[in-house]
Amino acid sequence: MRVGLVVNPTAGRARAARFHTGIRRQLQHHGHAVVDLTAFDAAGALAKARAEVPDLDALVVVGGDGVVQLGVNAVAGTDVALGVVPLGSGNDNATGLSLPRDPRAAVDLVVRHLEHRPAGEATDALRIETATSTTWAMGTASCGIDAVVNEVANRMPWPRGSLRYPLALMRVLPAYRRPRYRVEADGWSWEGHAVLVAASNIGWFGGGMRIAPSARPDDGLIDVAIGGDIGPLPLLALVPRIYSGTHVTHPKVELRRATSVTISADVPRGVFADGEPVGELPATVTAVPAAVRVLRPA
Repeated sequence: MRVGLVVNPTAGRARAARFHTGIRRQLQHHGHAVVDLTAFDAAGALAKARAEVPDLDALVVVGGDGVVQLGVNAVAGTDVALGVVPLGSGNDNATGLSLPRDPRAAVDLVVRHLEHRPAGEATDALRIETATSTTWAMGTASCGIDAVVNEVANRMPWPRGSLRYPLALMRVLPAYRRPRYRVEADGWSWEGHAVLVAASNIGWFGGGMRIAPSARPDDGLIDVAIGGDIGPLPLLALVPRIYSGTHVTHPKVELRRATSVTISADVPRGVFADGEPVGELPATVTAVPAAVRVLRPA
């Protein structure tokens, strides 16, 4: 089989770079022709992957949630299977897709699937449309304090890993103003002040937070999590519950479902998807059934 390989060399404190050669050799050892599409930056890697996709049987991405998003943008709507080796700081997409967290086990899974189930499993993806772009994502599109925290966390040189998110939250929280959002979906709408609006395909974001515990990547639906008008101290107390998914019982947290949702706000707000900036509100997020075929457990 002809397999494309994209590695984010900076992911996981540069761990991905150390695995680069070994992964390529293991794929070659099992008889695959490997096309290394790694580039100096994400835009270059995506351009190379898109150009090569018509001639590939599979694309394997190595890194964190950002490189998974890159892979989805390369293969969405095609029959090219997507393999994931998680080596990032959060790896929420790998968790939501039930992939091994150990990179060696993840490579073994990719190799087994290429041999026995090369078509992969039909998996939904999110299509996110803003005024300036259309982007695909695997996991969660979000706006609100989480998006602001993501921006701050991405600029922090220390610490690496999931500890960045709670520390960034502590920086953002005291001065955060809760915008007024309007959320319009097929069959329902919601309007009010909120700290967070997230549209999720797999249920995880923010380096291990179970923002939508019932979300599934194969049901054709978005799970929309709305954190209402929650003040700084109650929100701080609520954050640990998001990691376990028990925040859903809070009286100001709502979970709804839709196939498509449009989100707007009364102030400018960025939209993040899989931890990466994808534009600004208003944005329309749509669940596209079976948009990607992923080498993952059934």
